[in-house]
Amino acid sequence: MCIRDRAISLIEAGYDSLESLSKAEKSELIKVSGVDRTNARRIRVFFEKQQDSEEKEICPLCGAVAETGSTSCKRCGTPFLSEKEKKEVIVSRPKTFASDTAMKERPLHRDAPPARREPGAAPHGVKSEPGAVPHSVKSETRPEARGQTPPESKIPPTGKGKDLPPPPPLDTPAPEPAAEVKDGSLKCPKCGAIHKEPVTNCVVCDAVISKAPSPFEESAPEPVAPVPQSAVGTPCPNCGGTVPEGEVKCAMCGTMQGKDDGQEELYKGMTYLVKEPVLDGSMRMFMTGMEKGRKGFCVTRKFPQNLKVKYGMPDDLPVLWLSSVGKENAIRPMDLEKLSLSLEQFLAREPESLIMLEGIEFLVTNNSFKVVLKLIQSLKDQVAINRATLIITVNAATLTASQLNLLERECDMVLSL
Repeated sequence: MCIRDRAISLIEAGYDSLESLSKAEKSELIKVSGVDRTNARRIRVFFEKQQDSEEKEICPLCGAVAETGSTSCKRCGTPFLSEKEKKEVIVSRPKTFASDTAMKERPLHRDAPPARREPGAAPHGVKSEPGAVPHSVKSETRPEARGQTPPESKIPPTGKGKDLPPPPPLDTPAPEPAAEVKDGSLKCPKCGAIHKEPVTNCVVCDAVISKAPSPFEESAPEPVAPVPQSAVGTPCPNCGGTVPEGEVKCAMCGTMQGKDDGQEELYKGMTYLVKEPVLDGSMRMFMTGMEKGRKGFCVTRKFPQNLKVKYGMPDDLPVLWLSSVGKENAIRPMDLEKLSLSLEQFLAREPESLIMLEGIEFLVTNNSFKVVLKLIQSLKDQVAINRATLIITVNAATLTASQLNLLERECDMVLSL
């Protein structure tokens, strides 16, 4: 048995997650179909190794890994705390601040208690000189602490500020713009001198001719040429992603793109999975394809007469009813070989036709999901060979997540209606 079939057997047995599989005993795993003693032993060894690695002790000082139950580190000799001591240290440990990095880097063991600062001592990182006034006393002698206004600063200005010119007044009028001569030269608005090269100040009277560009001024944004719609594509109706022009499905969610009239185009040689809570959209897709001249074959759990009245099916349309009632044109859910044979004969007789398969939930209830999946795999290959189209409709809420993923992987297109 291959790994895929063995995984499906484990899921059907109830082990659909790693947590449930890790709790299974070796004797329970052997009872699953396709799992022998060697496979069960490998599964148990895998989870036991993970459990052993989680229970090992790690030294808080050097990071070395010690054996379970060790009382000290063999590399640096740091003693380990018991579970009771760890809880007591965590509860009694004082609050730390972002600036107190030394307390954060202190190792958590019994030989390194958290340091505390005595009242009046200098803050962490500040050296106290002999005979200096305590930090708390200095703060009380400040003018702000006594309620007085601090005196103005008597520091003389630096020499850099003496050489700078005074700032211009705010009401200074803006310079007149320079007149532009025919040959592109600029004429000074004050003295009339003509400058053939672009300058900001007149070389004769030093008047401002043009304003120099400032690096802090924002320039006007350049106009962006509109992108044609054909290069952008159209939005996907399912996920909203952009689908390039000419593509038949969305690259993000796999949804097939419809035509302008709102109908999905059914391509030959492909299998479609339509997820819908109630049978309606997939049946309309099937009827739309038949209206274009293609032959059809319908397998349904619904009563055929009701479907023909509701959707206007032609009388010569072959319909197989999935039912346990012994009646003409009815197939029992356990007789999957008869169902597969009927579909294969129709595909060989009518290539490039349409097949509607509704009632997957009913087949899974009376058979195992593994058996139904094999039927779909065989039917998909026959559809691809004969250039036909297969439409499978299912209610996603009736299947598990793993079953729905396996079903989606076997289909070419997945639609959510």
